[in-house]
Amino acid sequence: MQYAHQLRTHEQSILVGTNTAEADNPSLTARKYFGKNPLRLVIDKDLKLNRNNKLFDGQSGTVIFYDRKQKVGDGVKNVVYRGLDFDKDITNQICDVFI
Repeated sequence: MQYAHQLRTHEQSILVGTNTAEADNPSLTARKYFGKNPLRLVIDKDLKLNRNNKLFDGQSGTVIFYDRKQKVGDGVKNVVYRGLDFDKDITNQICDVFI
């Protein structure tokens, strides 16, 4: 596990979907190794993730990608919401956020 956390310090970001976030409740931080936490990217199309999920703990920056047709609720520390058009290729849209 420490090696996996070490690898995270070398990455800019980690992307997970709603199912992984719900089932595993991952922190996606480098908490077991000294170094910088990666940016956490989450595809939560319908904004159904529970705010008690570790991805909302403020330990690292988090970007939630959602269907822009949804209404975004209150902000959470270190969490940014970005709307996507799920009728189009979301890969390019996600990449466009960071270029």
